[in-house]
Amino acid sequence: MLLDRTGHALDIGDFDLFISAFHLPYRHDTWDGTVELTDPDEVRVVFDQVRAYLKHSGATQVVRCIIAAEFKSPAKILSTHAAHMFAGTPRIRPPYPVMSELQLRDGTWKICSSTYAVGNDAAHQAALLPKKLKRNLSSV
Repeated sequence: MLLDRTGHALDIGDFDLFISAFHLPYRHDTWDGTVELTDPDEVRVVFDQVRAYLKHSGATQVVRCIIAAEFKSPAKILSTHAAHMFAGTPRIRPPYPVMSELQLRDGTWKICSSTYAVGNDAAHQAALLPKKLKRNLSSV
């Protein structure tokens, strides 16, 4: 449900739908660093940059498939999905895994943290780790 919601929100540019899937503060990592997003304006920066990255890369569809889910407690799930990016029929790049921690917050499942293994795609890294955010923890 969270993958469908966030994917659809990115497709149609619906930030309110997108942010409804996240618990703040939200932290995500790539191979190049970490960023902690503490307010909706910071999430908006990443949302806009990821949408711009997808448009620039020519992506017409991002298919995300669950690989595994481990139920750590009744209120915590660790999940891994693979993201496949396409421009029409051809694949733009190899799929990459994303590991996320989901928590049940006030009766609703939320994404609390994620690790994106986007590899050596500098533009994708830059979209996920905006330099203009104050709490970019890339040097940590």
